[in-house]
Amino acid sequence: MWSIRDNDAPVIAGHVYDELFSNTEPDSSGAALALHHAVKLLRQQVGDSAFLSWVPFIHVGL
Repeated sequence: MWSIRDNDAPVIAGHVYDELFSNTEPDSSGAALALHHAVKLLRQQVGDSAFLSWVPFIHVGL
């Protein structure tokens, strides 16, 4: 497991939960896609060369 940076975690968590709870009922089936979108936003913010910020965030599961 990789460690994550303190400044990056709230960005990722905020975007993931915003997307998961965007409907009236929470829907965990979109967790992988929500994480993908959150990482994409973080990657745009910090740049591709700051890969230690966005690489640790992976989805494991169904």
